[in-house]
Amino acid sequence: MNDLQTLFKDVAADPPPPTEIPSQAVFARVRRVRRRRAAGGAVLATAAVAAVVAVAGNLTSTNSQPPVLGPPPAVKLPVGAVGIEMVPTVTGKVGKMAVTMRGTVRVPMSGGEYLPTDGSFLNMSTGFTANWGQGEPDGGDGGAIDCTASTKEVTGATTYHLDPHAYPKPGTYTVAFAVSFCGPNGDVVTSKKSVNLVIK
Repeated sequence: MNDLQTLFKDVAADPPPPTEIPSQAVFARVRRVRRRRAAGGAVLATAAVAAVVAVAGNLTSTNSQPPVLGPPPAVKLPVGAVGIEMVPTVTGKVGKMAVTMRGTVRVPMSGGEYLPTDGSFLNMSTGFTANWGQGEPDGGDGGAIDCTASTKEVTGATTYHLDPHAYPKPGTYTVAFAVSFCGPNGDVVTSKKSVNLVIK
């Protein structure tokens, strides 16, 4: 048994380095072995890339499709709540502000009749205030209008330009805007927004 183990070890062991110049047959055999090893490595590399692609595909979605990217869905505001966007401009020490309002509101009533809806969306409001961050706020009153009996809704948008405001000295001022519209239950809903205005 020991002789068999010794013989097996001798067969499995690497042959001793050649003492003579190898024949062409030996070179051919070495080249074949190298080609097999290179081909095997290429197969393994290809399999690894395929596995990575498969895993990456599975990570994108449940059906292996790439995710569809796009703008986030618009947030729908409740009736009466209005989205406000304020875009300031500065010329010297004079501040200007464009205010855009959009949303769905109940149409206010006056004298038992609905106000016309073909004018400015701001005309549907019960009033607004604008504060330039200095002194008393400006604004407007909706007048003698009523929200309690209204069941009619209107969706609209409008851009209102505040009267320019001159600042006496440089600084950062917080400009605030608030507007009220009729809500869904005969109530009045007030929306607010503010931005910083830098005067140099």
